[in-house]
Amino acid sequence: MGMDSGTEAQAFASYRVALFGRGNANPKKGRHGIPPEMIRAVFAVGGKLGFAEAFQHRIRYFSESAVIGGIAFVEEFADELRHKNGMKRPLRPRVIKPCLAGDPGFAVL
Repeated sequence: MGMDSGTEAQAFASYRVALFGRGNANPKKGRHGIPPEMIRAVFAVGGKLGFAEAFQHRIRYFSESAVIGGIAFVEEFADELRHKNGMKRPLRPRVIKPCLAGDPGFAVL
């Protein structure tokens, strides 16, 4: 059973708060961790990611993908690539979750 986007976002925010809470630096114990000002900033927003941060987390799709675009465009590209190279198995694009509600669907290959 999957979670709805509200529950998933809340779970992620709670996880982020817990992660940042445990990741604090402690020079007395020789721990190099997350800077205190960054921890305070995450706590101040309740662990929620802003649009810019969410986009930065998705930047890897630009650097690790052959193509990025609308779902239909990427599916068409995958089919052409498969036929052109004589591949037997279909290439399955990965759909990227939208950063904000109402964003169009994107996919990567």
